[in-house]
Amino acid sequence: MSHQPDATKPRHASRRRRHRRSLGRQGATVTAILLTFGLIFGGGSVALAQDSTLEQDEQSAELESGWTPASTLTLEPVCGYVELPTVAINFNYDTADGEQINDVSIDGGPTPGDAMVQLLPGTYQYSYVVVNLDTNETATIDGGTLTVPSCEEPVEPTPTPTPSESGSALSGTVSPGIVAPNGTLTVTAAGFEANESIEIWLHSTPVLLHSGTTSADGTVSQTVTIPTDTVIDAHQIEIRGATSGSVFLNLTVVEPTAVDTLAATGLNDGSVWMLGGAGALLVTLGVLLYRRTRTTV
Repeated sequence: MSHQPDATKPRHASRRRRHRRSLGRQGATVTAILLTFGLIFGGGSVALAQDSTLEQDEQSAELESGWTPASTLTLEPVCGYVELPTVAINFNYDTADGEQINDVSIDGGPTPGDAMVQLLPGTYQYSYVVVNLDTNETATIDGGTLTVPSCEEPVEPTPTPTPSESGSALSGTVSPGIVAPNGTLTVTAAGFEANESIEIWLHSTPVLLHSGTTSADGTVSQTVTIPTDTVIDAHQIEIRGATSGSVFLNLTVVEPTAVDTLAATGLNDGSVWMLGGAGALLVTLGVLLYRRTRTTV
């Protein structure tokens, strides 16, 4: 018996190959249909499943790249560029290669793009965004606290003069020793150097009454006026020398009617006030008793 080739095997194999080719054609057809629907309903943006998977893998690799932003931004207040009380803010960028700084925010609000930022004195919080130009990753950086000072020149307070130490050889008087606000008195003193610069002050709230110089023999004789807003109370007159020190003389400021009463008693004499605080107290009590007696009569 002669061997005949089995004709069924090639035919079966041929059918399987044709079947695979047919499946391939069907797959291509399905893919074309999907592409068509994607173009129509997806706005013209279609990617194959294999391409999408690769893109997702690349994005995952980017997000997990371990990128740490190296760029920094500091804000610096600068005086003299804008009208007070606002202060100009200078942006100091330190941008690393492959990065960019965007979206600066002060106290949660955006800053103008090209305009100069102006802030009132105070404390602010700011942040900014660093962009990785290679991967398009972004990182929001907390810039911290921005303290904006005042650019206005501080007003120097007028220094309150302090009484000088009394010179041991100095002496003086005030006449009269009791005056009313806006009243005048004569201040005399001796023991200063010749032609020495002197000032006459009213205390306890320091008020400069006179500036001048002593005579050739180192004496002073000057009439001064007590300010109208002087408090009714016991005060002191200081004659202050530039090199010799100061002498302090007691003075009482009273109501105008009380001055007239004291004049009638003959007690309104500067020599009485050289007794010091005790003498002033005795005279004040005398004034009150005298006024009470006049009222009773």
